[in-house]
Amino acid sequence: MDDVAEGAQDRRRLGGQFTKGAGSFPGALGAQVAPLPQRDGHAGGEQRVARNRLGVPKFEIGCWCRTRFTGRGYITEAVLSITAFAFDTFGAKRVEIRCDSRNLASTRVAERAGFRLEGELRSNEVGTDGEPRDILIYAMTPEQRS
Repeated sequence: MDDVAEGAQDRRRLGGQFTKGAGSFPGALGAQVAPLPQRDGHAGGEQRVARNRLGVPKFEIGCWCRTRFTGRGYITEAVLSITAFAFDTFGAKRVEIRCDSRNLASTRVAERAGFRLEGELRSNEVGTDGEPRDILIYAMTPEQRS
């Protein structure tokens, strides 16, 4: 199956809003798959997953959550659901969460969800203030699932 046909099949299975080039993967597909609760007409947050189209079938999860919705377990629950979906539906061999080393909330979510810290990419990205940021890479493989 070629990339175009496989991408169409992925879109049908996931049923999300896909965009090409999502995440940090060239040729990746991304989807908004788990919007968080809305209050006062504003989204509470969102989960995104991007599939790497090169080599090993792996996915990267990204998320954000409004401050007023933190501490309720929404993001951890969404990460667990998306991770299971990536393994069970798409046959992922690896799921990653990458976050700024200073983002303690994201590191706690990754650890609570059972992801393992695999490494740190020093000065890998530039923050909104123009300063270099260190990025932590958390990952899970099918063998690590609990």
